Amino acid sequence: MKRLGAIWPQIISFENLYQAYLKARKGKSQSKEVAEFSLHLERKLLRLQWQLEQGIYQPGDYRFFTLYERKPRLIAAAPFVDRVVHHALLNIIEPVIDRQFIYDSYACRKGKGVHAAVDRYQNWAKQYRYALKMDIAFLCFEMSRFEFIRIYVDTLVLLATHLRRDSMVVLAFSLLFFYRRGNPLWLPG
Repeated sequence: MKRLGAIWPQIISFENLYQAYLKARKGKSQSKEVAEFSLHLERKLLRLQWQLEQGIYQPGDYRFFTLYERKPRLIAAAPFVDRVVHHALLNIIEPVIDRQFIYDSYACRKGKGVHAAVDRYQNWAKQYRYALKMDIAFLCFEMSRFEFIRIYVDTLVLLATHLRRDSMVVLAFSLLFFYRRGNPLWLPG
């Protein structure tokens, strides 16, 4: 895969940040945090753009809560402004990086997802006599901190090999490694 060159200006452009804002607020327009951000939208986006330009943007603290749908799941919700940054970054790098994934990777990809994965499984089930059923529930909670750190570092190295500008690597690093619950690099488990 070729390295992503002069995309930093695209990532931090006002137009991209505005599109990222629209994506981040989708389905959350009733929340207080989104309403406060939207009330001063232009000022907030210009401030975010300036922070990214200056390299002083810092992700905020995640909010943790548990969802009880079939089984309890610990959810870490990023602050709204961080979700805008996530979308701004993904708007630009996702199309390039997505082409590198294997065809049968379904999570969090456009045109894929659970229904496409089930359809693909059903096609395989018609062709093959046996299937392996696995449940990887709580996989992340059962992995050691060392294994989490190794995966995160590998991810960062992979991103760094494709991102030419240091500020993009720093932004990706700050989104992957965060300080939570009073512990540096807090990871569940």
